[in-house]
Amino acid sequence: MTLKPSDIAIEEEKTAVKIDQVVCGRPDPLLLGILLDASGSRRQDLLLSSHYEAIKSFLPGVLGENDKAHIVGFDDEPYPVTEVTDSRALLGAALDKLRETAPRGSTALYDAIKFAAATNFGVQGRRAIVIVADFDDNASHTTFEKAVEALWSTGTAVYAIVDAADGGPLRKNEANRADNVAHRLAMETGGEAFSVHGKEQFAKALDDIQNLLNNFCRIDYIPLRVGSKKGFAKLRVTAVSFDVFVAAPERRPVGAP
Repeated sequence: MTLKPSDIAIEEEKTAVKIDQVVCGRPDPLLLGILLDASGSRRQDLLLSSHYEAIKSFLPGVLGENDKAHIVGFDDEPYPVTEVTDSRALLGAALDKLRETAPRGSTALYDAIKFAAATNFGVQGRRAIVIVADFDDNASHTTFEKAVEALWSTGTAVYAIVDAADGGPLRKNEANRADNVAHRLAMETGGEAFSVHGKEQFAKALDDIQNLLNNFCRIDYIPLRVGSKKGFAKLRVTAVSFDVFVAAPERRPVGAP
């Protein structure tokens, strides 16, 4: 799809801004992080091994010739499973190895997000993180807000898969809290969140993420230098002339690109 500036409308704090250009068709390299919860709570997930296999199948379809990726695991703390690479074989082998590792420890989700957001890819590009977790942080040293600030600082969008129910259902209040965290991360960064149960829903979430990442338009505009007292500008992005899905952050720090 080709969009023109007249096809999109952007408001900051209810004030329209001028759009310079809209560039579609994967205009920038994709710099992708895969962030995997390997903490002890994952032992309850009877489908965990199949999820690793599904991610392994997902990567070739979402990574193009100029794209790079890395895999980060986390339990009590985040740790790199791979370095930044364009090798699909290396990423697949790392997932195979991780699949054989028993989950352990507590869950430092926010620390892991901050770690992954700060990863240096060595090139400029569109940054995204796919997080597969139960979104129940109980060990991080950083906060949700600081994790979001780290994502903002590098322009990283979060695609969150809440994978918590297979083999060990969360209580209703825990499940609601997990969904809330995932959706807040997505809304703050212009990504999407999915709550899944079973192989089919997990695969469908990955297919949806692949479509979102592969069918992308970059909107270039000059942001306003206004915002709320808290230093944020509320954003509203709409498609005027096309029936298209719009994923954009709901706010941005004033002064940020």
